[in-house]
Amino acid sequence: MPFAIQIDEYRNGVKIESSMRDLTYTFLPGSNNTLPTLSGVNGTNNYYENVFYCTPNTPVSFTVNSADADVNDSTFIEVVSPIANATFTTNTAQNQTGSFMWTPTINDIRPQPYILTLEVKDNKCPFPGIQNRAYLIYVNQCYSDSVWAGDANNDYIVNMYDVLNIGIGNGTSGFVRPNASTNWQAEYCQAWPNTFLSGINYKHADCNGDGTINSADLAAVSLNYGLTHLKNGQNAQQKTLGFPDLYFDVSGVNANQGSTVTIQLFASNAGAPLDNIYGIAGTLVAKNSNTTIPITLNTTLNWMGTASNTLSFTKNTSPNKLDFTLVKTDHLNVSGYGLMGQMMLPISMNDAIGNYITLEFENVRIVNYYGDDITNFNLLSDSVLVQAPVAVNDVHQLGFKIYPNPASTTVTVEFTPKSETSYLYLFDIIGKKVKEIVLPAGASKVEFKVADLVTGVYTYKQINHDISIQTGKLLIQ
Repeated sequence: MPFAIQIDEYRNGVKIESSMRDLTYTFLPGSNNTLPTLSGVNGTNNYYENVFYCTPNTPVSFTVNSADADVNDSTFIEVVSPIANATFTTNTAQNQTGSFMWTPTINDIRPQPYILTLEVKDNKCPFPGIQNRAYLIYVNQCYSDSVWAGDANNDYIVNMYDVLNIGIGNGTSGFVRPNASTNWQAEYCQAWPNTFLSGINYKHADCNGDGTINSADLAAVSLNYGLTHLKNGQNAQQKTLGFPDLYFDVSGVNANQGSTVTIQLFASNAGAPLDNIYGIAGTLVAKNSNTTIPITLNTTLNWMGTASNTLSFTKNTSPNKLDFTLVKTDHLNVSGYGLMGQMMLPISMNDAIGNYITLEFENVRIVNYYGDDITNFNLLSDSVLVQAPVAVNDVHQLGFKIYPNPASTTVTVEFTPKSETSYLYLFDIIGKKVKEIVLPAGASKVEFKVADLVTGVYTYKQINHDISIQTGKLLIQ
C-alpha cells in the first residue's frame, strides 16, 4: 500500500519550503503473537518507578525479568543503550532474567538520570515480538541515614519546600524513629520502602518520627524553620516564557494608609491552565512596605482542592515576607486554573502617600505528585499605590486598632475614648451585615467573638453619627 508524506516548513507564518516522500507498506497475515514483556526494577510492575538511586562508590544492582503469555515462546533480553562501565548479564532460562551492576564514581554525579534501555524479543515465527523499556539511575551527591526534624526533602534547610514532600507522602507509614524528637539534631532511622523521585527516602518527611507522614509533621517544619545543617547549594530555579502565569489581582484595591487590603492571587486562566500539578511553594514579598504587621495568606478558597485534601502552610520570615505552601494530600494531580488564595497586606501609616508597594513572587516551586518540578510558568509582579486614609472625619480615628488579624475566636478593638457611643459593623463578602458591636461612650477597648463566623474576609466599618470613620478588612480563619 503506497503512502505519500509531505512536510512543509514555515518561517514567521510564511511557507518557505516543502518536501514529499513516497512510502510503500506491505501488510502480511498476523501470527497472533502476544508481545513479550519486561518487569520493572527487581520484578516490580510499576513501570513509572523504573528508577534506582545510588551514591558514588556504592555498588548498585537490580534484576529485570522477561515473560511471554505464549507459553511455548522463549524470551531474550538485549541492551539497546548501555551505561558506561556498567555490566548487564543474562541467564540461559527460557524466559531470561537480566542483572544490572554498576559502581558509579564521584565523576558520575549529575542531576539528570542515566538511562538504561533494554529490548525483549521472543522467537515466535514468522514475526518475533519486540518491546523496549527504559530504566533510570540517578547518582546523588549524598545520602544521609540521619533525619533532621523538619527537613522533609533533605536539602539541608527547613523551609516551605519541605511541605511539598509532606503532601506527596501524606498517609504513608514506615519505621518509627527511635527516641524521636523535634529537636534540631541528627536522628537515625531505618530507611522506608518508598523514595521520592529525587532519591530522598520517605523517612525524612516523617518529621516528628511517629511512623506516619501527615499534617502533624508541619509542627516540626514550623519549629525549625530556617535552620540549616551541612548546607550545600540548592538547584537554581528555571523559568520558561510563554506559559501559565502566577499573578496578583490588584483591581479595585485602594491601599489607604492605616488599612489592610485584600489582594487575590491567581494561577493562570482558561487559556493556559496548569497541567497535572500537586503542590506550589514559594515566597510572597511586599517590597518598599514599612508594615510592622505581618502579611498573611488565606487559602481557604483555592482551585486546587479543599481542606480535606490539601495542606496549607505559611511562615513569616519578616513582616513583608511570607513563605507559603499549598499541596494536596490525596496523591492525585490536578489540572486547571483559578484563585490560589487571598493575601492580606497591611498598609502602614509610615508608607508614604504616592509611593508604590511592589508585590512579587520569589523562589516558587511547582511539583507534580511524583515530585517532578514543573517549570513552564511565569511569575508576574504588580504594585499598589499608597493613598491617604479614607474618610478622615475625626482626629481620634488614628487611635483605632483591631486585632488579631487574622482571627479565629476573639477580636479586640482599641480606640480613643469618645463622648458619644459609636458602632462597629462587620459585613461578609456579599455585603450582608453579620455583626453589630457597640463601642460605648468613654470606653477604650471592646472584645467580641468571631468563632461563630465562617472563614473568609470581612469588611469592618466604625460608624459615629452615621459617618464612617474607620474601614478595613478582617480575616477570619
